Amino acid sequence: MKKALVLVLLVSLLTLVFVSCDANIRSNIADMMGNLGGNVYIDSGLVKPDLSAVNAASDAVEGIGGDVPSWSGTTLSDFGVALDLSTATTPVDTSKPIIKPQTTAEQDAFTATIESSLSSGQSATFLAEMSTTASLEQQEAIEGTVAVFNATLEVVASNISDAALKETIEDLAIPAIDDPSKLTQGDVLLLQLMTNLVANTVTAIKNDAGTGIDETKLTSDSALAIIGDALFASQVAEQLSGVASIDFTNQLKLQSLLDNLNKGLSRNAKDTSVDLNDASDIVAAIRGILPDIIKLMGISKNGDDYTYTNASYQNFLRNQKAYRSTIEHALTLASKKGLSIGSSDKAKLDTSSLVKYFLAVLVTEHQAYWDANDMSGSQKPNEIIEAFLDANPSLGIVVEKGTPALSSLTLPDTITFPYNETSMDAYKATRSLAYFQKIITNLQAINTAIPTDLKFTNVDTALSDLLAEVDADWWNNL
Repeated sequence: MKKALVLVLLVSLLTLVFVSCDANIRSNIADMMGNLGGNVYIDSGLVKPDLSAVNAASDAVEGIGGDVPSWSGTTLSDFGVALDLSTATTPVDTSKPIIKPQTTAEQDAFTATIESSLSSGQSATFLAEMSTTASLEQQEAIEGTVAVFNATLEVVASNISDAALKETIEDLAIPAIDDPSKLTQGDVLLLQLMTNLVANTVTAIKNDAGTGIDETKLTSDSALAIIGDALFASQVAEQLSGVASIDFTNQLKLQSLLDNLNKGLSRNAKDTSVDLNDASDIVAAIRGILPDIIKLMGISKNGDDYTYTNASYQNFLRNQKAYRSTIEHALTLASKKGLSIGSSDKAKLDTSSLVKYFLAVLVTEHQAYWDANDMSGSQKPNEIIEAFLDANPSLGIVVEKGTPALSSLTLPDTITFPYNETSMDAYKATRSLAYFQKIITNLQAINTAIPTDLKFTNVDTALSDLLAEVDADWWNNL
């Protein structure tokens, strides 16, 4: 029997977030999201929009190019401390230019410029600019930077003894670039923020001599500053991926979602999989957001036919991985110093933050599942998603009055990737029970950091209950 793994966990989260929100809180969120909309006079063409902030931010990103790295043999000193990258498994071409971390003054100015554009009321125009193709110089610099960036993370992590800090450093790694010609200005922007983040992290944990790593040097003040850097990078990744544009608060059939979740859980409290036929009820309950999610993933639709190119998928994956890894980086540093990420002035969290984080988890874990099975000669993730949508074309239809109800889901025979116990075992070999429990504690920490006027009742208790369910039996039966 084909199974749709993780659906129960996903629906559990959606239910926790939206069913436990009272009407006043949902109204506050809707009001906040409404403030992000356009100006009626500008939208009607009566008033010309002020694009000065957008133009300044676009110019700042377009001005980012490749610089010659500061090599001394195999030692690089551009990330806050001199590091010998010869021990890294990531191959590095020392002849390639890189996007260097900015100075503190440059970072402050760059961040302020990007923030101004995103809050100008013309953020859609800025994001459209960020979707344009990176220059040839930038494409080459990104390739060089990704290799140096990942090698630097390897070396830094190898010098850290704290397991949680070591893991969050490693997880900042950026997927290899398959096709540089598909890179965008948004990739340039995000990579600049990521290099700044890593450089600032390394600087905060370098030894007194400035020649190596000493994690005990991390202070509460430096951790809070890095938390701000990480949260801002996550916000930019969220904007670039399009997730920020989805109204999660008004596009879900909440009662149906809850009813079907309860029906599914009543079958077996320890069963974390849902039969694909049964899952159609759950998918119907969240159907309102599916067309938006399909669009933001970069999937195009022509009639009942879907097209999902590898370049579009890789772009979406990079943004989702960056969003997840930067949020988790902030959470780890906050935990180390007894802080809340909500104490940072860069924290822009609301009720949908839990769903956005979990969406990023689903996307990156599915990629990890595929990677764990060494299926390079099989269907790629984008091809699997495309085949599933082609077999279920109604998932991309905007739900309006009169839209036919979803009666079933089809798992097409054209999906050749082996979703079975063998492939699950290969994936589980790369993970642990503690790994999944950490995802839930991350959700708890995000929920704690949400402002009071957007906070929802009983979610902490519900997440604690979910954490109790994710135990050794759950892991063994997964």
